Amino acid sequence: MAELQPLDIIDFTGGLNIRRTEFNLGENESPEMLNVEIDPRGGIFTRNGWSRFNVDDIVVDPATWDPRSASLAVDSSGTFTVLIANGTAVYEVDQAGATTVVGSPTPIVVGGSSHLADFAEWGDVVYISAGLANPSIRRVAGSPGVTTELGRVYNDDYTTPTDGNMPRSEHAEAHGGYLFIATIDELTNIGGTGAGAQRNRLRWSHPSRPEDWATNDYIDIEAGGGSITGLKSFRDHLLIFKTDSIWALYGYSSESFQLVQVSRSIGVPSPTAIATSETAVYFFSASQRGGIYAYDGAAPIELSVKIREILEAVSTSRYNDVWLGWTGRRLWCSLPYDDSGANDVQSCFVFDPAVGQGAWIRHKGHVGNLACIIEGSDIDAQHPLGVMDGTSGTSTIVRLDYIDDAYDSILKNEDYALRLTDKDGNRLIVNGTDVPPTYLSVSADFLGGEGFTTFYRTRWLHGGWPERRKSWRRPRFAVAEQNQEVLIDVRTNWNYKQDAPQRQHVLGVSPEGTVFWRAGGAADPLGSGFDWDDGSIWAGSGAGGSELERSAPSGAEGLGGLGVARSVQLEFSTSALTPAKKWGINAMFLKYKTRRYTT
Repeated sequence: MAELQPLDIIDFTGGLNIRRTEFNLGENESPEMLNVEIDPRGGIFTRNGWSRFNVDDIVVDPATWDPRSASLAVDSSGTFTVLIANGTAVYEVDQAGATTVVGSPTPIVVGGSSHLADFAEWGDVVYISAGLANPSIRRVAGSPGVTTELGRVYNDDYTTPTDGNMPRSEHAEAHGGYLFIATIDELTNIGGTGAGAQRNRLRWSHPSRPEDWATNDYIDIEAGGGSITGLKSFRDHLLIFKTDSIWALYGYSSESFQLVQVSRSIGVPSPTAIATSETAVYFFSASQRGGIYAYDGAAPIELSVKIREILEAVSTSRYNDVWLGWTGRRLWCSLPYDDSGANDVQSCFVFDPAVGQGAWIRHKGHVGNLACIIEGSDIDAQHPLGVMDGTSGTSTIVRLDYIDDAYDSILKNEDYALRLTDKDGNRLIVNGTDVPPTYLSVSADFLGGEGFTTFYRTRWLHGGWPERRKSWRRPRFAVAEQNQEVLIDVRTNWNYKQDAPQRQHVLGVSPEGTVFWRAGGAADPLGSGFDWDDGSIWAGSGAGGSELERSAPSGAEGLGGLGVARSVQLEFSTSALTPAKKWGINAMFLKYKTRRYTT
């Protein structure tokens, strides 16, 4: 008689992997997961909810909201401001969530490129490259910031500053005491002959003087690879990204600058596809059907092997809608990708280098799609910030990982006009003046606070003998303790088929950490009809409900199992009965017996 064999899953740190078939996945990998985080120690748990950050709508008509680039500006006092380019204007949202238009009452004009504007921080000043057709902008920190259009006069006298100038360009980056710009309009520069749009040209300012520029302080990178698409300062060199190549500029003066090619085969589509951490530069490649890479000063290394099929599904016409941001010590990637194959929905994939060998997960909001990722927005223990795209019908910046529960509060509170009246319902007149309406924010009618879906699917479990039939016993789970009752839908698939679950039940977690099966039939909350109840209770035996042991009655060992199958697969998801409750699983313990082999 076959012995009872254990099959334990105590490690989920492999994350999402759709590159391999579900048959060949590692034990700690998942072929599908949504809104589930990975504990670096091995478990899985529901992500925290998102919350609206800005107080007022950023634009009058949210339906026209289409953010194309964003940046975090931090002044010398530590006060931060979020700058967002949308349409033909730039908006700023302060630390309190208040929104103003940069350059108000006369908004600055941006546009002419896919990302509309690029931002370079220089102390308390932000320099804005607003495109080839628009003047560059100086923004000085304040409430709100003060903006000034800059001219295009070259100053070849390094000893006498003139200030007030910055050539029109599409890209800007501060590095090594210089302000660098790229993709430059030279046609109408005062004092120069120019030659129009120079898309391979890199210019730099006078040393420590970002508003003085010399006529001949530039270099043209003509050696193939398309046009310049982005700049990024990293350690002792400036990275220059082109469509299909990457270059590095070393040195600390015009006399010592040296150009080195980093890659001749991969590049980026726009500056929004680049992010920087303390140890690496991350970027989305526009070459070779897409890929996400990390550069640490040596050769770029691809990070996206496990989700390559998703990147390959992104239309090349939507590459400019790819956004990367490093915040919360993780890489956030917003991609125009939908499970149906459409490219009009932004999906957010998160890479955590501290989990296992580096793991991917997928996030999706209940309301709207996460587009721009605000680089470095976790400053001073602030929660990471992101910007919702226009398809959500909202003009919203959101705090990520903010609400300690499984729901998102994205949309703005509805404003209700309350007209003060006397006891007979007549409008009040005070000193001959009609009392105006008083506007109240009604929290009870807060929109967007619904629970989001969570989902986790295991690989196919077969005990190393995929073709042999097995009798699977009832699993045990180490379930994370919650402060309220939580129900988790659990479905079981058989024999590499996912068209319909062969077993379906609800796993309940009490506030004390007790875990129990919901019975089938009348007592089954989902009406699944599967009777999984044998009178047993799964009682928490460890601190925090992290370990479980079965207390089944005598003779009940074989009841409530997963059935007879060559392989099984478990799916965990949010229960319809507790849609806004968090859940977590630290480990799963399965047992099986192999059946007699027949031909």
